[in-house]
Amino acid sequence: MGLGTLWRHQGLPWGHQGLPWGHHEPSWGHQGHPGDISRGHPCFGGLPAPVSEHSQPSPVLRGCSVPVPAPLVPVQAWVGSLRHPGDTLRGLADLHPDVFAVTPRLDILHAVVTWQKNYKRIVSVGRGERRGFGVKNKGLG
Repeated sequence: MGLGTLWRHQGLPWGHQGLPWGHHEPSWGHQGHPGDISRGHPCFGGLPAPVSEHSQPSPVLRGCSVPVPAPLVPVQAWVGSLRHPGDTLRGLADLHPDVFAVTPRLDILHAVVTWQKNYKRIVSVGRGERRGFGVKNKGLG
Protein backbone atom coordinates (compact mmCIF):
# COMPACT_ATOMS: atom_id res chain seq x y z
CA MET A 1 0.00 0.00 0.00
CA GLY A 2 1.59 3.28 -1.10
CA LEU A 3 1.33 6.68 0.51
CA GLY A 4 -1.39 7.83 -1.87
CA THR A 5 -3.41 4.71 -1.12
CA LEU A 6 -2.88 5.18 2.61
CA TRP A 7 -3.99 8.81 2.40
CA ARG A 8 -7.05 7.79 0.37
CA HIS A 9 -8.08 5.49 3.20
CA GLN A 10 -7.81 8.43 5.60
CA GLY A 11 -10.35 10.33 3.53
CA LEU A 12 -8.22 13.32 2.59
CA PRO A 13 -9.70 15.70 -0.01
CA TRP A 14 -6.95 15.18 -2.59
CA GLY A 15 -6.67 11.39 -2.09
CA HIS A 16 -8.46 10.48 -5.30
CA GLN A 17 -5.92 12.41 -7.40
CA GLY A 18 -2.76 10.89 -5.95
CA LEU A 19 -0.29 13.15 -4.21
CA PRO A 20 -1.11 16.87 -3.93
CA TRP A 21 1.94 18.28 -5.71
CA GLY A 22 1.30 16.40 -8.95
CA HIS A 23 3.44 13.30 -8.55
CA HIS A 24 2.31 9.74 -8.75
CA GLU A 25 2.13 7.43 -5.79
CA PRO A 26 5.62 6.57 -4.48
CA SER A 27 6.63 3.00 -5.20
CA TRP A 28 8.33 2.50 -1.82
CA GLY A 29 5.11 3.22 0.07
CA HIS A 30 4.33 2.79 3.73
CA GLN A 31 6.17 -0.50 4.25
CA GLY A 32 9.26 0.69 2.37
CA HIS A 33 11.30 -1.27 -0.12
CA PRO A 34 14.44 -3.26 0.81
CA GLY A 35 16.78 -0.35 0.01
CA ASP A 36 14.80 2.20 2.03
CA ILE A 37 17.11 3.36 4.85
CA SER A 38 14.37 5.40 6.49
CA ARG A 39 12.43 2.35 7.67
CA GLY A 40 12.57 2.04 11.43
CA HIS A 41 14.83 5.07 11.93
CA PRO A 42 13.56 7.50 14.61
CA CYS A 43 14.24 10.60 12.48
CA PHE A 44 12.10 9.34 9.62
CA GLY A 45 8.84 8.60 11.40
CA GLY A 46 5.28 9.25 10.48
CA LEU A 47 3.29 10.62 7.63
CA PRO A 48 2.31 14.27 7.25
CA ALA A 49 -0.63 15.47 9.29
CA PRO A 50 -4.01 15.45 7.55
CA VAL A 51 -4.91 18.76 5.98
CA SER A 52 -8.21 20.60 6.00
CA GLU A 53 -10.21 21.48 2.89
CA HIS A 54 -8.90 25.07 2.77
CA SER A 55 -5.22 24.66 3.60
CA GLN A 56 -2.49 23.78 1.14
CA PRO A 57 -1.09 20.26 1.74
CA SER A 58 2.46 20.07 3.02
CA PRO A 59 5.10 18.50 0.76
CA VAL A 60 6.83 17.05 3.85
CA LEU A 61 6.69 13.27 3.45
CA ARG A 62 8.46 12.32 6.66
CA GLY A 63 8.94 14.32 9.84
CA CYS A 64 11.66 14.00 12.46
CA SER A 65 10.19 12.22 15.47
CA VAL A 66 13.22 12.88 17.71
CA PRO A 67 12.80 16.10 19.75
CA VAL A 68 14.73 19.06 18.33
CA PRO A 69 16.20 21.59 20.82
CA ALA A 70 14.45 24.98 20.92
CA PRO A 71 16.90 27.22 19.00
CA LEU A 72 17.36 24.65 16.21
CA VAL A 73 14.97 23.73 13.43
CA PRO A 74 14.87 20.48 11.42
CA VAL A 75 16.86 20.50 8.20
CA GLN A 76 14.77 19.74 5.14
CA ALA A 77 16.02 17.64 2.24
CA TRP A 78 14.35 16.64 -1.01
CA VAL A 79 13.22 13.05 -1.30
CA GLY A 80 13.94 11.77 -4.78
CA SER A 81 13.27 8.66 -6.79
CA LEU A 82 15.67 6.77 -9.02
CA ARG A 83 12.99 4.31 -10.15
CA HIS A 84 10.91 6.87 -12.06
CA PRO A 85 13.11 9.36 -13.97
CA GLY A 86 10.18 11.71 -14.64
CA ASP A 87 9.31 12.01 -10.94
CA THR A 88 12.69 12.81 -9.43
CA LEU A 89 11.37 15.06 -6.64
CA ARG A 90 8.79 13.35 -4.43
CA GLY A 91 8.64 15.73 -1.47
CA LEU A 92 10.60 16.80 1.61
CA ALA A 93 11.93 15.00 4.66
CA ASP A 94 12.76 16.65 7.98
CA LEU A 95 16.23 15.68 9.24
CA HIS A 96 17.63 16.15 12.74
CA PRO A 97 19.95 19.21 12.93
CA ASP A 98 22.45 17.53 15.28
CA VAL A 99 23.41 15.18 12.46
CA PHE A 100 22.62 17.00 9.21
CA ALA A 101 23.24 20.70 10.05
CA VAL A 102 26.89 20.26 11.03
CA THR A 103 29.57 22.00 8.96
CA PRO A 104 32.11 19.65 7.40
CA ARG A 105 35.60 19.37 8.91
CA LEU A 106 37.87 21.01 6.36
CA ASP A 107 41.01 19.42 7.80
CA ILE A 108 39.58 15.94 7.22
CA LEU A 109 38.41 16.84 3.71
CA HIS A 110 41.88 18.23 2.92
CA ALA A 111 43.53 15.02 4.14
CA VAL A 112 41.18 12.91 1.99
CA VAL A 113 41.79 15.00 -1.13
CA THR A 114 45.57 14.91 -0.56
CA TRP A 115 45.47 11.12 -0.14
CA GLN A 116 43.40 10.70 -3.32
CA LYS A 117 45.79 12.89 -5.35
CA ASN A 118 48.80 10.96 -4.06
CA TYR A 119 47.10 7.62 -4.72
CA LYS A 120 46.55 8.58 -8.37
CA ARG A 121 50.30 9.25 -8.75
CA ILE A 122 51.37 5.81 -7.55
CA VAL A 123 52.86 3.76 -10.37
CA SER A 124 53.65 0.23 -9.33
CA VAL A 125 55.16 -2.12 -11.83
CA GLY A 126 53.84 -5.66 -11.71
CA ARG A 127 55.91 -8.84 -11.89
CA GLY A 128 55.18 -9.36 -15.56
CA GLU A 129 56.20 -5.79 -16.41
CA ARG A 130 59.68 -5.94 -14.84
CA ARG A 131 62.67 -6.83 -16.99
CA GLY A 132 63.76 -10.40 -16.56
CA PHE A 133 60.89 -11.50 -14.33
CA GLY A 134 58.34 -12.52 -16.95
CA VAL A 135 58.82 -16.30 -16.83
CA LYS A 136 59.51 -18.40 -13.77
CA ASN A 137 62.64 -20.52 -13.95
CA LYS A 138 62.08 -24.24 -14.02
CA GLY A 139 64.02 -26.68 -11.90
CA LEU A 140 65.74 -24.22 -9.56
CA GLY A 141 63.77 -24.90 -6.44
